[in-house]
Amino acid sequence: MPDSRRRFCARKSPAISILPLAVRDTVMEGELGQAAQQWINATLVWIGLAMVAGLTARALLPVRDRMGASATLMLGAAGSAAGLSVLSLILRSESFNPVNPVGLFASIVGACGILLALSILRSAIIEQASEESET
Repeated sequence: MPDSRRRFCARKSPAISILPLAVRDTVMEGELGQAAQQWINATLVWIGLAMVAGLTARALLPVRDRMGASATLMLGAAGSAAGLSVLSLILRSESFNPVNPVGLFASIVGACGILLALSILRSAIIEQASEESET
């Protein structure tokens, strides 16, 4: 594609038109640095792991909650961090790959623990509020 045609197409797209010219040319050509591609892949894998852990925890624990997708993702991310931290302490290993079945199980257990703690805390707060309103 000629250079002027590529620049014209980039300017027509509203999402790409706000990017600086050097970045716009890189995006249009489909080129990213190796480090950027690895970072994006790792981020997407972690988001996927967190979402699977959060959804599985919500499916396993039937608590009444009104969580949206972002709250489920945050639950999964916190559960992944907690579960994988405990797993690394148990294994006494500084380097292990958390994206495997054992890591997924630890993430789900961590998310279930956080969801259970939130449920207990929420019910205690509601119970305390109802007692105060009665008196």
